[in-house]
Amino acid sequence: MVPPVPNNTAPPRPPFQVKGHPKIEEQLRAFVKANPVGGKPSHHEFHYTDVPVAGNEKYATGTVGRSEFDIVRMIPFCIRVLEGEEPEHNQYAITPTVAVILLAHYLGDIHQPLHVGAEYFDNAGKPFEPTKGKPGLSDEGGNKLTLSLLIDGQLSPYQYAQGKPGNLHGYWDGQTVTNAFGKTPDTQISDQLATSEPANWKLNAPIKNWAELLADEILPLAREAHDRLEFRNIKIEPGAGGIISGDALERKQAGGLPYDKWASAIVKEEIHKAGWRLATLLADALQ
Repeated sequence: MVPPVPNNTAPPRPPFQVKGHPKIEEQLRAFVKANPVGGKPSHHEFHYTDVPVAGNEKYATGTVGRSEFDIVRMIPFCIRVLEGEEPEHNQYAITPTVAVILLAHYLGDIHQPLHVGAEYFDNAGKPFEPTKGKPGLSDEGGNKLTLSLLIDGQLSPYQYAQGKPGNLHGYWDGQTVTNAFGKTPDTQISDQLATSEPANWKLNAPIKNWAELLADEILPLAREAHDRLEFRNIKIEPGAGGIISGDALERKQAGGLPYDKWASAIVKEEIHKAGWRLATLLADALQ
C-alpha cells in the first residue's frame, strides 16, 4: 500500500515529478493524458476493485464491483508490457518505464484490504449481499464511511488531519501504516523487511495470474475490516453509484485485539509480503 492514496472518491495524485528524469515525467504525463479522470478509461479506476465483502465471493465468481480496467486487470496488462506482449505504444500510454512505476503502486494497493473489498447497502441503508440484478450501493472501499474507534472504552472519531473526521479507507491507507512502523525512517524499514523473509509470500502460479490470486487472498481481511464495525446513519441517493455517507463504529470485541492493533498488524504483514512479491514479479518480467 502506498499511503496516503485514496480509493474511489478522489483520484490518486498524478506521479508527474521524478526529479532529474524529464523523460520519465513526460511519459507519466502522457499516461495521465491518455487516461484522464472522467474519461473511459480513467487512471483513477486502475488501482482498485470493489468486490462485495458479503457472500464469501472471490474475484472471478461475481460481477458487482469489478470493471474492465480495475486493478486485477491492469496488473497483468503492465506485466505484458514488460514482457513485450503489449506494444510499447499502446492505447493506455503505459510504456515499460511507466509499467514498472505502476506495478510498484498497484502491488502495494492490492495488499490493502479496502482497495479490493467493499460493503454494499440496500435502499434502506442496510448491509446486504448484492447481485447483478440488485447491485446496491457501495461504500467505495470505505471512502464513504466516517470511522470511529474505541478509545478507553469510548467511541471517538478518527481524526485525519487538522481535526477533520477521517474515513475508513484513509485510515487503512495512512494511519495503520504509521501505527505499524512508527517514526522509523523508511530506509531502515525497507532494510529490515528486505533482510527478513515473510511467511507465506510465495505464489505457486505464473506472474500473469498473480493479481486475481492476490485479490482473493486479501478479501477475507477486507471482510473482517468491515465485520468488526457497526454501520449507522447510512445516507443514500437514488441513482447514485454508492452511498452518500455513513458512520462506521468499532464493535466491542469479546476477546482479541482492538481494531487499531489488529489493523496495524495486518498492514505490517501485508507490506512485507508486497515488497518481496514486487521484487520477484519484476525480476521475472524483466529477465
